[in-house]
Amino acid sequence: MSSQTSAPLPSEGPPVRAAGVVREALSIYRRRFARVAVSAVPVFALIGAMGIVLHVLEGEHLEDVGTAEVGGVLLLVVVAALIRSVGSVVYAGFLEQAVGADIDDQPLPSITDALRTLPIWRLIGADVVVTLIVAAATVLAVVPGLIAFALLGIVGPVINIEDRGVFDAIRRSVELTRGRFWTAFALLVPLLVVEHAAETWFVLAVDGTPVLAAIGFGVLIGLTVGATLGLIEVVLAHRLIRADRER
Repeated sequence: MSSQTSAPLPSEGPPVRAAGVVREALSIYRRRFARVAVSAVPVFALIGAMGIVLHVLEGEHLEDVGTAEVGGVLLLVVVAALIRSVGSVVYAGFLEQAVGADIDDQPLPSITDALRTLPIWRLIGADVVVTLIVAAATVLAVVPGLIAFALLGIVGPVINIEDRGVFDAIRRSVELTRGRFWTAFALLVPLLVVEHAAETWFVLAVDGTPVLAAIGFGVLIGLTVGATLGLIEVVLAHRLIRADRER
């Protein structure tokens, strides 16, 4: 009597644990601080200045707003949110270009080479599309917006690692994070909330803040919360892609 051998169950790949992702991201942060700072300073300085400018514009429009102008004010708020959010995908993509090789113990490119070979137009295109998707989801409610961010949080690194186009990278990000959604959510969403809460608090608490002070605060948030979030996105993308390839 011949015995039948059951087919092996498909592997789920190596585990992707939140604690391990955070440890590796912080380790890269300590060892490659100069590279992280080179990208964080200009990006978050611009975001800090933009926050103050938009706050002033919003204040001017809200002073004499009437019922008929509510739609215009809401449109202004949405545009402000979009402008302040643009940059996260580009930033994460550049971080992957600058320090991603460190994850695989490979030599790092020079900053000049990293900038020269950066797929900047694909990253900008993905940044705009992701920002629109998250903003549209947030209009429905806060929770759908956070879910969208968790699913799309690794688009920038995916473009770099797998050399994908805009919509292909978006699809791939959802494919990778969907299977480990709660891990991605726990890693990405709290830091995003802290980052935006700190920026909003600063703008509201220090009304009339000089632009230079706003730039300084933006850089401070970028070098701490923003850079940590970006590195977590890079490490998470590498681990999810590796797990998917080994599955």
